[in-house]
Amino acid sequence: MISDDTSFGDKSLGLPNETWKWIGIGSMTMLLIFLYLPSLNATRFAWRNPQYSHGWLIPVIACILLWLRREPFEKMTIKQILIGGGIILFGALCSHEGSARLIETLARTSLIPCIIGVFVLFGGLRTLIWAAPAILFLIFMHPLPMFFESEVLGRLQIMAAWSSCFLLQLFGISDVYSEAYMLYVNGLPLEVANQCSGLRMLTIFMAFAMAFALLATNRPIWERVVLFISSVPIALFVNIFRITLTGFLFGMKVPSEIAHAIFHDMAGLIMMPLAIGLLYIEYQFLSHLVIEEPVESFTQPGFNIPPASDIQSEQPPAEQ
Repeated sequence: MISDDTSFGDKSLGLPNETWKWIGIGSMTMLLIFLYLPSLNATRFAWRNPQYSHGWLIPVIACILLWLRREPFEKMTIKQILIGGGIILFGALCSHEGSARLIETLARTSLIPCIIGVFVLFGGLRTLIWAAPAILFLIFMHPLPMFFESEVLGRLQIMAAWSSCFLLQLFGISDVYSEAYMLYVNGLPLEVANQCSGLRMLTIFMAFAMAFALLATNRPIWERVVLFISSVPIALFVNIFRITLTGFLFGMKVPSEIAHAIFHDMAGLIMMPLAIGLLYIEYQFLSHLVIEEPVESFTQPGFNIPPASDIQSEQPPAEQ
């Protein structure tokens, strides 16, 4: 008869210390990288596109996040080995299906669940709490699917041109109108090109907001989720501000050469600092919006109910 204490899922195979576990994780990860070299080379080639030139920074930031968020590992058990191996198998199946069906995005991103499986295999399910978010951050190093990029790119261009036209009219420039992704100010054309659609700013700033949210561990989860989601409207607003500023210079009869220089150079340099500043202001606002205080007791000011033991002790003794 086998007792519950020696069940299959709780049988310990523990390693002596965490150093060996990190060595095991590093070795398995290097093996996965070697197996994924064809997909990673395709991703590296995509980084030549200015739209994804930030991609090489993402693995570096992910490693920093992983190290800063690290926690002690659990003991290795048969249960976690099976779960970790299952996650790795799932990633391998995704890679196979992506390669067989020519779905490049699936084939590339399947490395992420494989790495998560390695951490679960060596560190237990608790690693999903602190390691998985940092590993999922690697999604930002991959280019967007082609069909999604082409669909979103055109919509962002049209939205940026229309929004800038509206703001320019609001600021008193009457001779302005937009057609598709073209903006005409005082008869001068201003094209919202692919590089000015805001998609590049959006992908970079979403990655920054995700890293910021992962590091802000002293704040509630809902605040960090709001910070990440708000990166989308902030990035779009900053890009529209850039186009509107250029259109305003056109409306003020500034020479087109100077306006274009400001549009492509100076305004481009202030976009990220401006977006980071807005995100920080939002962070400070959210931190003061809800102040969480520890509850010391169930009593409230003006409506205090003493414990039942106190009520009984205060009752007069029964008459004999």
